[in-house]
Amino acid sequence: MAVAGVGTTASTYEHLVKGYCNVGDVDSAVLVYKDMGRVQEALEFVRCAVGKFDLIPMEKSYEALTKGLCFEGRMEEALKVQAEMVGKGFQQNSEMYGAFVDGYIKQGNEEMAEALRKEMLQNQMQK
Repeated sequence: MAVAGVGTTASTYEHLVKGYCNVGDVDSAVLVYKDMGRVQEALEFVRCAVGKFDLIPMEKSYEALTKGLCFEGRMEEALKVQAEMVGKGFQQNSEMYGAFVDGYIKQGNEEMAEALRKEMLQNQMQK
């Protein structure tokens, strides 16, 4: 729509999300929410979809949620989502480490940011 010069509204996003939900495409629905920049609503949506429909989000959905939470400085919630992601068998990648590092730096927690940098380097050396 943006390419065609057509503006979007909250209603447009709502219709897209509902449409993706109706066809069972949770990941696309989450990406639309991410595009809206409303991480909390996306997180609630995923929790609801998982609870009601036993859907398992894809790795990209977990990444988008985690990055968004880190960007907003909601580190404890981001850690919970990241732990859930790892529990589902997905691996944390360097982009996610970077999001956590940036989030901790924004909070002024240089010690945690440095610890994560070291952990990321160790994980990369082990591969």
